[in-house]
Amino acid sequence: MIALIAGWSVYTLENQRQQSRFSTDVEKQRHTLSKAFSQLYELQLSAQLYLQQEGGLTRDKFHAFIDNHTQKRSGLDSVMWLPRVNRAELKQFAAQHGHYHPFPPLNNHACQWVMRGDTFPALYLSPKAAAEGYSGWRADAQCENTVTMERAYFKRQPVARLIHNEQGHGVRWFAAITARDGQLAGFLATTLYFDTFLPTLWQDDTPAPDMGLIAREAFGHQQMFATHSTQALQTWRNTHSPDITIPIAGSEEGLVIRFTHLRGLHTGLLYGVLVGLLVLSLGLSVLASFWSYANRLSLAQHLVNKQTRQLTHQAHHDTLTGLANRAALDNALEGALQQVSAQYSEHFTLLFIDLDRFKVVNDSLGHVTGDTLLKQVAKRLTQSVSGERVFRFGGDEFIILLKADSSLALAQTKAKHLLQALSAPYKVDEHMINLSASIGIASVNKANASVTDIIQQADIAMYHAKQTRDRLAIFQPAMLAKVQQRFIVEQDLKKGLAQQQFHLMFQPIFDGEHETLSHAEALLRWQHPTLGSISPAEFIPIAEETGYIIELGDWVLEQVADVLDSWHIRFPTNQCPSITVNVSAKQCQSATFADDVASLIARHQFAPQCLGLEMTETALLEHSETVGKNLHQLHALGIKLYLDDFGTGYSSLSLLRQYPFSVIKMDRSFIMDIDQPNGKAAPLCRGMIAMAHAVGLTVVAEGVETKQQLGWLRQHQCDYLQGYVLSRPIARTALEDWLLPKSHQRMVLVHG
Repeated sequence: MIALIAGWSVYTLENQRQQSRFSTDVEKQRHTLSKAFSQLYELQLSAQLYLQQEGGLTRDKFHAFIDNHTQKRSGLDSVMWLPRVNRAELKQFAAQHGHYHPFPPLNNHACQWVMRGDTFPALYLSPKAAAEGYSGWRADAQCENTVTMERAYFKRQPVARLIHNEQGHGVRWFAAITARDGQLAGFLATTLYFDTFLPTLWQDDTPAPDMGLIAREAFGHQQMFATHSTQALQTWRNTHSPDITIPIAGSEEGLVIRFTHLRGLHTGLLYGVLVGLLVLSLGLSVLASFWSYANRLSLAQHLVNKQTRQLTHQAHHDTLTGLANRAALDNALEGALQQVSAQYSEHFTLLFIDLDRFKVVNDSLGHVTGDTLLKQVAKRLTQSVSGERVFRFGGDEFIILLKADSSLALAQTKAKHLLQALSAPYKVDEHMINLSASIGIASVNKANASVTDIIQQADIAMYHAKQTRDRLAIFQPAMLAKVQQRFIVEQDLKKGLAQQQFHLMFQPIFDGEHETLSHAEALLRWQHPTLGSISPAEFIPIAEETGYIIELGDWVLEQVADVLDSWHIRFPTNQCPSITVNVSAKQCQSATFADDVASLIARHQFAPQCLGLEMTETALLEHSETVGKNLHQLHALGIKLYLDDFGTGYSSLSLLRQYPFSVIKMDRSFIMDIDQPNGKAAPLCRGMIAMAHAVGLTVVAEGVETKQQLGWLRQHQCDYLQGYVLSRPIARTALEDWLLPKSHQRMVLVHG
């Protein structure tokens, strides 16, 4: 009886030990797989950054990156560069690259996505992909690929999808590569197949000698990989781990893994029999050994459980701040969606928080100071929203998931409280740092929403708050439409100039004393073929942000120069007015701007005095040394310099002293209330006119809308007048009609 009891006990404990070791091995393999997918995702991010910083991509640069960033036994099946090619130019593109045949052909019912006018044939390939004949392969021939490529472009980060084809099952990442001007240059496609990647990762056909594995889709349940046959894995002697979900970075999809211990019972049974025999012969000594073994096993179990808890915590928490990380956020959002789907709650709300100008802290004080600051921000967030779940999304971005069915009013109250808490000064070493933040709010009540869509909505609302400087915004569908329209405008901006969609209008500026036309301001207009007339207030900021404003500004200067040349020939000098052109901040700050204008004048016949350049005060605040050099060179050429929107910036008087301006333009915000008897606008305008005349400058009043404003400005000797009460912007032909010497009559102001 004692022998049977001892044998059965050892058998049971040995099984527990094997199960404990199996559980530890399972956790290690889960951690290894998660880490491997994360490293592959980081490789995509590195590739994206490298290719965007390299400028034009060549075959040599591509293969240099492949050689430097991928190992020979990395398990990757292929890395391909898919350049963006207009479909109409595909044959010409193929001819330029020799024996290059894009395939497969696109059918008449092409995939519906924002870049369906382009195609993306593989041009540069890793050696294996080239050997397998993937040169010219068009990823956009499959709609599943275009969906992933579109998301990768909008998110500006790599996006993955599971693939199934004749080569097997695997993962394909797409990373959008943009040129320095913000235009999409193409995609980097990276592919792995599990039947080669996993054995390479394990350096064997199985994760361990006595361990098997089967992997399937998290949602579709299709089998993706197995180390053994189904019969070998499902033998009654084997033991199995619970299903484990392995997230794939860059994708909402994942793998469900089940590990199998292939020798579940043999060792325990052998130990039981041996111990039973020994107990029969050794008795009490075996019993003493049993208790010693049991104690050691208990200690080992305790250590294994502790290590498992640590690994689980690391997988779901940010190492810097200690907050829950992106993986934990995805799980929390999936849980919240399930609650809505099961009708346990009606909706849930999340706050997307982004620190304003945090990059300045890193650039000026270093990343160590920046990391310390992020820890303090995380602490304030958790203290300010006690009871709510706080996540670090990445970088200087945080997300707070409010309790189910929290109202938007409550979300706004909490967001305002957070903004106030985050704006208090931070003490980091000897530095006192002031920060602000922007918060986007998204409320979800649809169970079929995806995790990516939920985060995107909150992110769009945050971007809206940052752009409008309201610091707080609630997501509205119109915001998404605005983002999509902004994408279309950004993509079509360069195309618009090539297709002659831009044109100039001219707003006359009149002499305030003699009531005659003095000069005109050139105004840029865009007539889009599908969106219609696009306001400069919409496309100019996008051009500034993408750097395309330089090319637009050069085009405007060339057009104005052509007009002035024509007038120089057609009209007498005393009847040829000058034209002013608005100059952007990026143009002012360019080291070659003055030289470019000098070259423009040298190529044309008009006198330099006929050209005026207008710039705002804010355009002059940065790169002051370069700006000053440009302005003095332009003044030396004889060009009149106008200080636009005078009085609305930060340093008006110092700019008048520092730079050689000839004219100031009073902003319309002063003119609109000039006829109010008790207002401050009239005294301010009188002061600006008197000050300008005292230092030898002339004054233009812009935005003159009423006869009363017109009369006041003429009474107080404003030099020049501009506004709708005098004339709206007109075409070149209409302006030239005023200049024709057919009647030599005086051009009287249209104010009567």
